[in-house]
Amino acid sequence: MASSIPPRVGVLAVKVLTEGNLRAIATIQIGPLVIHGCRRVQQQGQAAWTSAPQSEWTDSEGKKRYRSMLEWPREWGEAITKAIASEMQEHPAGIKSVTAATPLGREVQSRAGVGGKA
Repeated sequence: MASSIPPRVGVLAVKVLTEGNLRAIATIQIGPLVIHGCRRVQQQGQAAWTSAPQSEWTDSEGKKRYRSMLEWPREWGEAITKAIASEMQEHPAGIKSVTAATPLGREVQSRAGVGGKA
């Protein structure tokens, strides 16, 4: 994947989690694109990072597997992680939720449906 300029990232909603390696689930906006289900992960002793939304399936041996639904350049991932971390500091108790008008003029309602589920 080619290198690119980090985007301006808007965090429309974030649900902060306090147990395990999954620290937050967020809905973000980059230009007209709204992405639900971004996962901020931090494993013990490692820097935090954000994964794209994932789909889950069970393989033939009964083990859960995950597949990323999209890919972004490293610079985008860093910008997304930083934006989500900033919102987590502003809303440490749990959920930030907004209704935002996108550049395309439609409204996005983000409540508890941070992961794309209402």
